[in-house]
Amino acid sequence: MNFITQEQLNNLFFIRHGESTCNTFNRLAGRFDVPLSSIGEKQAYEVAQKCKGLSFDKIFASIL
Repeated sequence: MNFITQEQLNNLFFIRHGESTCNTFNRLAGRFDVPLSSIGEKQAYEVAQKCKGLSFDKIFASIL
C-alpha cells in the first residue's frame, strides 16, 4: 500500500472573479471584459491578502 507524504500533498484552489458591474444588474457579461464593481474590487483585494505568502506551481485561467 502506498501512502502520500506531507511533501507530496497538493492543494487545488478555485477562485472566482469578484462582483462585476454587470452582476449588479443581474446581467451576464460572457466574454466581454467588464470592470469590477466597488464590491468586486474589495473582494479581489481580500482574496489577494489571503493568498499572500502562498506559492503556486501552476495557475490556470478561463477566458470566460
